[in-house]
Amino acid sequence: MFEETGLAARAGELAVVFKNGFHLYWCAVPASAEPRIHRPMEVADVIWWNLEALPDDTWRYPGQGAMIRELIMARSEAPDD
Repeated sequence: MFEETGLAARAGELAVVFKNGFHLYWCAVPASAEPRIHRPMEVADVIWWNLEALPDDTWRYPGQGAMIRELIMARSEAPDD
């Protein structure tokens, strides 16, 4: 993540393994962190989205936005341990 955005994220637990074998982890970034694009040929912009505004049509794979939204919703609705 730092390579593209300048944000130093801390990887947490595994969120999901996609059918293609890609692993997605829950990550945390300090609230005071300011993104800086280091690779403008790969990353055009860094945007923080509200969950309800998360778009479906700008992801690399079809249905990926909906899947990520569902993961976030399920996590936010899960009881705290």
